[in-house]
Amino acid sequence: MMTREQASLVPSIVFAGRTYFTTAELGCRCDFCKGKGQLASGFAEDLLGLRLALGFALPLSSGCRCLEHNEASGGSEGSYHIYETEVGTCAVDVSLAKWDSVKRARLVEVALMLGWRVGVHEAFVHLDRSPVYYPEEEKKLFLY
Repeated sequence: MMTREQASLVPSIVFAGRTYFTTAELGCRCDFCKGKGQLASGFAEDLLGLRLALGFALPLSSGCRCLEHNEASGGSEGSYHIYETEVGTCAVDVSLAKWDSVKRARLVEVALMLGWRVGVHEAFVHLDRSPVYYPEEEKKLFLY
């Protein structure tokens, strides 16, 4: 299991010369970590696949979180955003600022089709791949 002290910067997700997600978006945003974290194996590829399938940008409001940042931001104790686990981070939150209902629905629809676990809040959509890394977790849609 990785600790905050051992963490390195989360690499940006780049495909065909284009940056789709930056270190600043994906990494922990606390004053200690400043972009550090660790994505679960294969998570970056899954996130890129979702982005490419949608055909529009996914502005992330949260990616990796250290235990302290997760607690400070009100995240659950077992949050899939926490990178200090055996698996690493397998969740992101997509900001819905300025999105209409059609675009929000498309995100939820495509994410579910691709096997993502989806949580809907009025300000963001939580997306995680927990069923891949934690087989006991059922794929589902939930509301905040």
